[in-house]
Amino acid sequence: MTESIYKVHIGDFFVEPRMLNHLRITHGGAMIRECDSALGLLAEKYVNGRVLTVSIRDFSFKQRTHVGDRIDFEVTMIATSTHTMTFYVNVLMLGFGRQPVTVGEGVFVFIAVDENFNPSPVPALEVHSSDQEKFIRAVRKRYGLSLDDVAAA
Repeated sequence: MTESIYKVHIGDFFVEPRMLNHLRITHGGAMIRECDSALGLLAEKYVNGRVLTVSIRDFSFKQRTHVGDRIDFEVTMIATSTHTMTFYVNVLMLGFGRQPVTVGEGVFVFIAVDENFNPSPVPALEVHSSDQEKFIRAVRKRYGLSLDDVAAA
């Protein structure tokens, strides 16, 4: 059984002054860089090898973040192909004594590569519960991705 990447939390960090733009809020590029790095680590673990970012299919910012805000990424793999993995990320702002708040979300695609940067195989996505299946279907529908190959084992 392949490890399931379903609502996995990764990338917990605090916004630092170097991450701000001229408006003194978190620069979008800084947030995307952190997200891409965290997702890349999960993708490398999944394939037990190297990966490259193919595309950021979508990324939207829902709320501003500032210095000292604690950020976490909740990640779900929503698709695989022969050589690629597609991830949905929910960017959360965490606070002491309060519920997490979604401050961004997006869809990233990675390709597995060998040491010569040639495409390498990716294990097929395995869905392990009906809750996971429903979640993946909802995300894929929202982003206009195929629903054909999503089924709980």
